[in-house]
Amino acid sequence: MKICYKYKLKFSEKIESIFLREDEYFDPISESENYEDDAIPKYNDPREYLPEINKNKFDWDELIITESKESNKTIRTDYFADGESQLINRKDNNGYELVIQSFLIRPNEIYISRIERSGLDEPWKNTSFSLGLNFEGGKNEVWYDLKERILI
Repeated sequence: MKICYKYKLKFSEKIESIFLREDEYFDPISESENYEDDAIPKYNDPREYLPEINKNKFDWDELIITESKESNKTIRTDYFADGESQLINRKDNNGYELVIQSFLIRPNEIYISRIERSGLDEPWKNTSFSLGLNFEGGKNEVWYDLKERILI
């Protein structure tokens, strides 16, 4: 499996790339597990693979996984508002596609929507529309499902 992380910083025309080993990209696995079937990425935010660069400096990034048995995919993230808001587009080689929009409305208030489809000829499905208040954790964190109009 090859894991390439491409990124472009604001105010730069240059596109940078690094290659990550499986043990750099994924959380540790046990001896009975393998990266292809059992591993999960270390970070939800790909910018954390480059901790020496401030997160608000990224214009976009793209994670490209190739040469895997069934997990080839591209995940592109475009960043807005100093990296606090983002548009994520995941495309798998089997046709599955996921779009996540995450917009910071004001400090500690975030709107997140998710749509997905199982193939290019399939319709998009709205899977989640959420509003998070005090979303950085703790006892005051509250999430609302805007699609169902309920507290999660």
